[in-house]
Amino acid sequence: MGYIGRYINMDRSIERRAALEARLEAAGCADRYTRFAAIDGRTLGPSGSPLTPGERGCFESHYRCIKESMGEEADLHILEDDAVLGPTTIPALDQTIDDALTVGEMVYTDIFVPGDLSTMIQLMNYYRLSEIAENRRRDAASLPSYVNFYDLKHASFTAASSYFVRRDARGRLLHLMEAELAAGPTTPVDMFYNRIVHAGELSAVVMLPFLTTVDPAAVLASTIGGRSQDDRSNLAFYMLRNFFFIDKDQVALARFGRDLTADLDDRGYMDTLLDVFRFLFSKDFVPI
Repeated sequence: MGYIGRYINMDRSIERRAALEARLEAAGCADRYTRFAAIDGRTLGPSGSPLTPGERGCFESHYRCIKESMGEEADLHILEDDAVLGPTTIPALDQTIDDALTVGEMVYTDIFVPGDLSTMIQLMNYYRLSEIAENRRRDAASLPSYVNFYDLKHASFTAASSYFVRRDARGRLLHLMEAELAAGPTTPVDMFYNRIVHAGELSAVVMLPFLTTVDPAAVLASTIGGRSQDDRSNLAFYMLRNFFFIDKDQVALARFGRDLTADLDDRGYMDTLLDVFRFLFSKDFVPI
């Protein structure tokens, strides 16, 4: 196993930098990662891009971060500064990343989980096959029996907060990004990755359970300016994402859930449908 790590961070985001560096130190991997100064989209020249300056800066940051690594003969792990690692992230990553990179040119350690039933059922199936729930009931600090790799070619997903690029795929990814930058870019970097994976231009998988997640505070206070946000909806999507995290805090998730639904006026009305979803996500469900 050999990879280089980079984390993308805006110069003005001093607190985010300190928080991520503390998480890397706690995970015992601070020496593997170096900072890449993010590009402030407000400093970029005019273009015909429909993206906000923040989105343009984010795209440019990922592109330049990958380009900077081209002189090193190693796989590349990119983190954004809202990434969260747990105590079992690095042990699980060290055991599995080489295998993951044999099946995917890009390997995500977590993704944004959309409200797409088919994708959620597949993620739940792969999560269950890891046997992490059973293992944690016996020993709260245990690793999953398996880390599974879910092919994203036909999945509904977006992500850019934590992903690997295989060393022999970096040049091809850069070529695709350069073409997109020349056209605008026309779409944010996470959606661009979705597009090229669905088109079969690069292969990608996500690890299950997720080996990373994102900071909920950062979810509600994105540094990518110009994106419309609804705090409660963002929190709901954070909870979907965090559910699959290898070191998730069940107590905190339950508290978030209570806060999210406390004042809904249709709680009883939805009970029957929620029972159906519970079955769909169980091991007894057989897809038709």
